[in-house]
Amino acid sequence: IGPTGVGKTEIARRLAFLSGSPFVKVEATKFTEVGYVGRSVDSMVRELVESAINFLKKEEMQKVVALAQKEVEKIILNAITKTSVKQPEKKLGDFFSRFLDSKITMESFGDRDRQTSQKAETFEEDTPPPHPMDLAERYRHGELDDQFIDIEIEKAQQPPLGVMGLGGDMSDLEIDLQGVLSNLMPPKKIKKRMTVAQARKILMPIESEKLIDTDKITSDALELAQNDGIIFIDEMDAVGRRRGTGVGNVNDEREQTLNQLLVEMDGFDERAEVVILAATNRPDVLDPALQRPGRFDRQVTVSLPDRNGREAILGVHSRPLSLDPKVDLGVLARTTMGFSGADLANLCNEAAILAARKNSAHVSMADFEEAIDKILMGGVRPLLLDEHDRRTIAYHEAGHALIAWLTAAADPVHKVTITPRGQALGVTAQLPGEDRYNYTRTYLLARLVVLLGGRAAEELALGEITTGAENDLKQATRLARHMITRWGMGNLGLAAFDAGSEQPFLGYDLSQGREYSESMAAEIDHELARLLDEHHELALRLLTENRHKLDRLAQALLDEETIDRATLVQLLGPREADLASPSPEHGDERVALAA
Repeated sequence: IGPTGVGKTEIARRLAFLSGSPFVKVEATKFTEVGYVGRSVDSMVRELVESAINFLKKEEMQKVVALAQKEVEKIILNAITKTSVKQPEKKLGDFFSRFLDSKITMESFGDRDRQTSQKAETFEEDTPPPHPMDLAERYRHGELDDQFIDIEIEKAQQPPLGVMGLGGDMSDLEIDLQGVLSNLMPPKKIKKRMTVAQARKILMPIESEKLIDTDKITSDALELAQNDGIIFIDEMDAVGRRRGTGVGNVNDEREQTLNQLLVEMDGFDERAEVVILAATNRPDVLDPALQRPGRFDRQVTVSLPDRNGREAILGVHSRPLSLDPKVDLGVLARTTMGFSGADLANLCNEAAILAARKNSAHVSMADFEEAIDKILMGGVRPLLLDEHDRRTIAYHEAGHALIAWLTAAADPVHKVTITPRGQALGVTAQLPGEDRYNYTRTYLLARLVVLLGGRAAEELALGEITTGAENDLKQATRLARHMITRWGMGNLGLAAFDAGSEQPFLGYDLSQGREYSESMAAEIDHELARLLDEHHELALRLLTENRHKLDRLAQALLDEETIDRATLVQLLGPREADLASPSPEHGDERVALAA
């Protein structure tokens, strides 16, 4: 169980590798596509056996590597020797054309024949074949890798297209006609010209497979798949959602598929040791029957990586890149709080793309910082704005930034921009000073004031409000409602009123009903309005008291468009909260955005 991109599938693959078990990954949507779980289970078993065969074949081929290398060496050296002593071919076309020439007589033809014979003897005497020992040493040292040779490769013949399948009503018959006919037809030898290095790469698996016992591997694979196989079902919530969530009688295909899947899971042989793993990022929507003892009764939670984990993941994904010596993965790990493993892989990829566009030989720290901005705030969107819109956006973002700068409990501001990015016309990015797993009421109220600072700045500086605060108001409303109804941080006591919303199904909430009265719902609405109004007034008061700083910051944004933390210190002075605590540059960081 874990959020998207944390590596749930890779963990399952690694588990199979460490345990030496065959592994098969199955998408949960496959069950809903075929509509019949039994056939899918049969397909999974076949794939599991094939995985076991490949696993064992790879192990056996590793054991015969030395013998296979000797066989490949003999074949290649023989091909090199044939190529080096190959005599020039006589062209029949030239022979007949010259024979029919009236100027050529039989006597001259005999003279030419004797001359050709003498030249061939001279060629053979002047260019003796290389000594086998010298040739073998040169081959082993890689000196012959670029030399071209002719190699005969055995290739299994493909049956005619007309017998690839039965078709008609028998299309589902589980018979591999192509494989059967391919085994009956003798292999076809194809002569190809290639370099020694290419020939070695192609011949090694062919010669290794000749040295292993495929029949024994197949029998061992059947036993291995039955005793030690691992079947991994990804995105389990696609088929395992809670049943009975609609209004009225529900008999959709997904529920029937889930019913059959539950029956199939109970039908495994008790003596078999096949392990079934599943992954989901929505454990709250799974049907309770899936998690009862005997089914998926063990849960492993995979969370987002911490700072040390992010640094290690960055080390893995940046290994293929040519990094500038000044790139500090530790700093990148501190500035990417909240990133999953997939996000970090994307970060390295974006940084490499940016470096390639600049024709740089190395990926620099500036490339990584630009990639972080692109991932978090979106790519720069070319948009022609008039002066009135630019001024509105500048004051809106200046309001967010100034409130965050003046509020001690708020996250420090990292960067402010009025350049359109993604779907936002402007962005204010904040960086927390440490990893947070628990949030205090003071911090959440400070976050509420920062979210409302953009609207307050529009009212104060422009005397008008715009639609630019839509996302801010949505976030502020959601945060305030959670504080009141879930976390007991309002004036309504310790009761939690939103317990039923954990099952976001249309019809499920209707069937369960609401756990509080209409009068209590009205009190929740009044408390929500009070919380928002109070902190909107607080934002207006802070901006009014620091109006000169607001104007200065907005003008700087109009001039520069993007302002970083160092420029903010020059414009607004040092932040009081930073004087009493270490700088976020030396701690863990996470970006919070306000548009």
